[in-house]
Amino acid sequence: TIGVSSNWSGDIWSVGYNYNQSRQDNRQLGREKADFVNVLHGLNAQIMLFNQLTLTSGISRSSVKDIEQAISTYTLSRNIGLNWTVFENWTLSSALEASRISDTKQNSNSNSLFVNSQVTWQYSMPSYGGKSIPVQAYLRYERQINKTVDNLFGFSSDVSGWKVLAGISLNVF
Repeated sequence: TIGVSSNWSGDIWSVGYNYNQSRQDNRQLGREKADFVNVLHGLNAQIMLFNQLTLTSGISRSSVKDIEQAISTYTLSRNIGLNWTVFENWTLSSALEASRISDTKQNSNSNSLFVNSQVTWQYSMPSYGGKSIPVQAYLRYERQINKTVDNLFGFSSDVSGWKVLAGISLNVF
């Protein structure tokens, strides 16, 4: 495995690049060529528009080369998000990620979209001995949509789902 990361930052911005390459060498008898080479390139950026609002974005491309099957699979992912401190103890976060997966033999392709939004409230609860206990409550909405076409076997799927989550956390220790 080889990995290289580089990050640059200023007072209100940051940019990062990530490269990773790994190789799986299968030495099983009869499957000596069942090897894989994985490569990932990723770029991300963040900017603070003002003290309470930060925008993020990123793009990555990964490939998996299957040497035995002579096929490569590519994934392209893009994302954008924001983190906004609306009031002192209230934060709104939201993110959108879109991905596309395809292969060199055009056997299949897949598109997915993931959206989430969360509102968070933070509070310090008084306790014995003058210490306070950090409390955090959140409400989160998530939505995911996946569309897949398999040209090799002639089928497709179109799946979507959503959920609403709520939670409270206390940091006692």
